Amino acid sequence: MRKVEKTRQRLKRGALELFVRQGISETTTKQIAAHCEMSEGNIYRHYASKEDLARELLSDQMTRISDALKDAIAEEQPLKETILTLVRAYCRTAEEDWLGFSYHLKFQYDLLSGISLEPEHSPVDVLRGIVQKAVDRGDIPSRPVELILGMALGVVMQTAVQILYDRLDGPLEKYSEELADAVWRVIQGDGAGS
Repeated sequence: MRKVEKTRQRLKRGALELFVRQGISETTTKQIAAHCEMSEGNIYRHYASKEDLARELLSDQMTRISDALKDAIAEEQPLKETILTLVRAYCRTAEEDWLGFSYHLKFQYDLLSGISLEPEHSPVDVLRGIVQKAVDRGDIPSRPVELILGMALGVVMQTAVQILYDRLDGPLEKYSEELADAVWRVIQGDGAGS
């Protein structure tokens, strides 16, 4: 890895730590520079603003999650198994980098409108495609795809938020089977877990 890339990675990781701990607006570029043991000017050699850095961090996390989801569904399998595979992949991704995952949970709604992700780099778009195919094939009752997606994502993401704010013991991965079962019931629309 080139020195420029190493510096950029160190800067991103340091900013990530401070943003998660303090918040984006509460963190200054001076604090990021001090935390990363570099000059404040070094930040501006890589990013036009702190907000650009924050958006890139979110984009990185969204891409990381969508890649994990796409890798998990490489094989054709029954829908119920696909759901379990996807939930496990999401939970595993959380545990592989809890700091980055926490950033995604805390700031995605604040920053999402400021980034443009290609559909293949958006976890929601990846999942939307799976849900749409399931509706089209008649694997699940026909309802608005965004409704199904919102309810299913809520089951998993809100559980992760409970762990993030120390209301539930982690790791998220230990709940993957239970979460997948809940998602299955949600997408079936009738509470049936069969």
